[in-house]
Amino acid sequence: MIIYVYSIPAILALFAKVFILYFSRHAEIQNTQTRIFRAIVILSLLQNIAELLILQKPFENGFHYGGITFYITSALMLALLMRITISISFDNYRTSRFLLLYTLIYGYALLVAALLLFTPWIVAGFQDLNGYTSLRIPGPLMWMFDGFILASCLAAIFLPVWGLRTEQSSIARVQCKIWIATAMPLMVLVITIIVLLELKIRLFNATVTTPLLVALSLAAVGYALHNRRIVEPDFYIPWTKARKFKTKLYSNLAALGRDVHQYSTIQAALSRLSEILKCPLTFFGAETSALAGVYRHGDQIHFPRSELKAIERMVVAGEIRDLNPHVYELMKKYHVAAIVPFFCSSERACCWLLLGESFSRRVYTPRDFEEVEKLFRKMAGLFLDKMLEISVKPGRPQAQPRTSENHDALLHTGYDMSAHAPSAMPAPADPAKALPASIAEYEEALIRQALVRCNGNQAQAARLLGVRPNTLHYKIERYGLSGLGGLKS
Repeated sequence: MIIYVYSIPAILALFAKVFILYFSRHAEIQNTQTRIFRAIVILSLLQNIAELLILQKPFENGFHYGGITFYITSALMLALLMRITISISFDNYRTSRFLLLYTLIYGYALLVAALLLFTPWIVAGFQDLNGYTSLRIPGPLMWMFDGFILASCLAAIFLPVWGLRTEQSSIARVQCKIWIATAMPLMVLVITIIVLLELKIRLFNATVTTPLLVALSLAAVGYALHNRRIVEPDFYIPWTKARKFKTKLYSNLAALGRDVHQYSTIQAALSRLSEILKCPLTFFGAETSALAGVYRHGDQIHFPRSELKAIERMVVAGEIRDLNPHVYELMKKYHVAAIVPFFCSSERACCWLLLGESFSRRVYTPRDFEEVEKLFRKMAGLFLDKMLEISVKPGRPQAQPRTSENHDALLHTGYDMSAHAPSAMPAPADPAKALPASIAEYEEALIRQALVRCNGNQAQAARLLGVRPNTLHYKIERYGLSGLGGLKS
């Protein structure tokens, strides 16, 4: 069988869409949007098959059946694309106010599909175009199809532009940018084809010009819908505001990571981090707590401690809406965008960092999270040092219960270092030494004893000490214990 050169775009698009369908089925996010997306990809695959029937003409009247299939799948696919466009352009797309709009769009698309399938009123037939493809012969109701296509294409262009408003979440705005960048060329081409056909200018049609653009648009939209963290397109364009902001953000985070061990208190480090991220922070520890940033509501401090104990990895509100709705609702109630746990396997050293809602306006791309998580790993050592310092202070008095009056005062000042329970840990042996030096000696001895007890197995020693393996590894390097015989990871 001869494959004509004009069929190559449709064949390439067919293979690309099979890969996109596989990716969608095995992606991290599976929800209503992704199911609609897969339906669009399947319809688009049928459209490619119809294009091959038109271009290859494998049997008599193949171009006719291919043409009808092409128009039916186009109408249904655009209806579903409208649904996706609305979902990324409006935060409240799930509300009942959009239900009537969805019903009208789907109903109209099904009506057009039925008329195409059972009557010649929209497409009366097909004729040859330049010997390689076919062209429709309009029926009396052709305006129904063309009007629907034009309205859908215009909505696909302008609704995402509306979605770029500042009220939208950062991820939603990035989704709109990706949609505009990849869908606009396709929609402009389709509008051009419709207008030329209406003007009786028969130069080309969609069977050859659109397959690869459709595949490219579906790949970009699929990426935006199936990943919780997506890249910021503006960051890769020189001199943009986003690139300038992100570059400064990464530089500040790296500088804080280098200097974090020079901070004398947890609150001082948190204050600097709050300035960089422009969001309030709350630190909860077994022995200490601290606040940083400007609090409008003071809700974060009331976040249930019992719920925090079940969190063993970083949790971001926007990423758990479908996976853990209970925790998501709690985070929305207390104005928390993210929760970062530290030493969660230890009863004594476990602590959590709560970040305010404005955190998600600045940290949402994979690179953003990579930078902040790198910083959090370095801050873990500071948290452990300061909590240990509190534990070994000799003669430390019992903390007084926090009353509503002094709690409100602490919230007003943005700082709280209460709830320091007395410890049974011994005081440093040599009171003439500086406290940090004594703490370091005590910590080094504990780590050395744990490694000896576990025969050099770092993973077992980390569990025994109640710290994460990477934190223990950092401490081993810090105290020069890496040369200890028999160390195993």
